[in-house]
Amino acid sequence: MTKACASWIALSDRAATGDELDQGELAFVESHAASCSACGVEASVWSALGQSLGDPSRLTATPEPAASVTPLRKRRFRSRLVATAAAAVLGFAGLAWFGGRGSTPGALPGPKALAGAIPNSRAGVRLVLVSGAVRVNGGLAVAGHQLALRDALQVEGTACFLVPPGVTVCADPETELTVVNLSATERRLQLTRGRVLARLEPQLPGASFGFETASGSVVATGTVFSVEARGSDVQLRVQEGTVVGSAGSRPQSFVGPTAALLSPTGGVAQLAFEASERDAHLFELSKLFTDRASGELEVTALSSGEVRLDDSLLGSTPVSAWLVPGSHRLVFEQRGTAPPVSERLVVKEGERAIRRYEAPPPASGSAETQATAPALANRAAAPGSAGSAAAAAALLAEARELRAAGRYVAAGSTYGRLQREYPGSAEARAALVSFGELQLSQLGDAAGALRSFDAYLRSAGSLAQEASYGKIRALRALGRRTEEQAATAAFLARYPKSVQATRLRSGRP
Repeated sequence: MTKACASWIALSDRAATGDELDQGELAFVESHAASCSACGVEASVWSALGQSLGDPSRLTATPEPAASVTPLRKRRFRSRLVATAAAAVLGFAGLAWFGGRGSTPGALPGPKALAGAIPNSRAGVRLVLVSGAVRVNGGLAVAGHQLALRDALQVEGTACFLVPPGVTVCADPETELTVVNLSATERRLQLTRGRVLARLEPQLPGASFGFETASGSVVATGTVFSVEARGSDVQLRVQEGTVVGSAGSRPQSFVGPTAALLSPTGGVAQLAFEASERDAHLFELSKLFTDRASGELEVTALSSGEVRLDDSLLGSTPVSAWLVPGSHRLVFEQRGTAPPVSERLVVKEGERAIRRYEAPPPASGSAETQATAPALANRAAAPGSAGSAAAAAALLAEARELRAAGRYVAAGSTYGRLQREYPGSAEARAALVSFGELQLSQLGDAAGALRSFDAYLRSAGSLAQEASYGKIRALRALGRRTEEQAATAAFLARYPKSVQATRLRSGRP
């Protein structure tokens, strides 16, 4: 049991005995239940039990012998009143919901009781891995970002996220998703394109998770499966368990291992199931991330490289991740340089580990130095110490670190220094879009954001789409309606199928 879980238990018991919690304590109780599957399940059960005092009809299971009752988690109730209240509820109805092996499926809480017992916030979506560029509603995101209803996720690198309780999803590059339903019993994401793999722990009675696609829905309650949308056809691959695919109006069960092609016309074609390297990679990634993830890792490098954790490839730098506390093996390898460097990384709950690789490891040295001594900065490079290029890169890395830490004013100042001191550097140009997003979203400086986006757009670049979208939002914030409309029309003409275009057509950039 983690310290956070112990704190949640203590506060929950206090609330059950009638103690009044302050706003900070109440916020912690709600947020922890939303991120921890075990505590979230328990919260929903106690809520349903409390409702059952006034409505015994909610309890419909067949009584079980006391010896066969298995609690959802092993814990000693510090509050006698909580235990007594639970016994009173169960005794009053003469029923036991915590199912032994012969309990009736759909017992307390059933779908209706479940929907009322678990608030929508419990189904919040949290990014736990961001490798390369991952965007939420057009803005760059890092691990820890919470996605809300109707948020759009664009994965240019690799991403994993949690949909509690007990769902981990990992996505390939060039994947686009939208959060379309976060109700307790029906959590759904719209997959527009790309490939995702979902790993589900057994779900609560009446609850399910799935994807909506152009060819119908794909829904499961406890399994491992992938969905790939390329054009109008959607390929479903079930590694474990059972998935219900609905093409048109004809739902069909698929028991793993199996593969099928879902057509927008309602047809389903069975495919030969073959091992997929991409599915295997995403599956290994998904096993690294659970609802217990509470320690943060950030890896950056002056030269792009690949990051591995416990032999699983997280992706290319920059990488941010929320990990389960414990000991992990971290490996960084820069392309075209030798050899990789590695270290034993200890992740602690609530703490943040930052690794910045400033230069390739030396070609000579002992085997131990080459294999295990991390060539990490773990310190800020002094501007100018290795020439203007290294100084500009150090400022850019510092700005990103400050922004990731939530120190937005300091990050803005560092981005500004980069633009003033090294205006012609590749780092200064690459930072313009991020700087503009920071100015617009966190610093409330729409005019400055507009200048940053315009500066980037004066010459072609790979982030022109993001800069153009940022410019529209900045113009709207400034109330320059005519210019906003012109910029919107130009964006829709150039990027008609983008997620941002969908948002612009709906009137909410």
